[in-house]
Amino acid sequence: MKRSLYIITALILSFGAFAIDDKNGAKEASKTVFIKVTDTHGEELAGAKVVLTETGKEYIADFNGQIQITIKTTETLTLKVQSIGFNEISIKTNELSTFNDLSLTPL
Repeated sequence: MKRSLYIITALILSFGAFAIDDKNGAKEASKTVFIKVTDTHGEELAGAKVVLTETGKEYIADFNGQIQITIKTTETLTLKVQSIGFNEISIKTNELSTFNDLSLTPL
C-alpha cells in the first residue's frame, strides 16, 4: 500500500517539473528524481541526508525516507547519501532514474 501511494504521489508531482527558465527566457530541461533511502533490511531511514557535492545543497528525507530533487538534465552532479550509523554512498545524477531505492549499509 505504501509503495502504491509513493508511486501515485511521485507521478502527480512530476508533471510540472519539466523545464526551468533561465535569464534569457530559454527553456532548460530538468527532471524530478524521487529517492527512497533504506537500510539493508528495507527499513526507511527518516532524516537521511542527500548532498549535491558541487553545489552544497542539502535535502533531508521525510518520515518515510523519501526525498524529491529537481535537477538539470544537462548537468552531471554527485549525490552523497548519508545517515548516522551507516556508510555513505555516492552516485552521479545521470545514473538516476525517476524512482530510486538507495540502500545504506550499517557501519
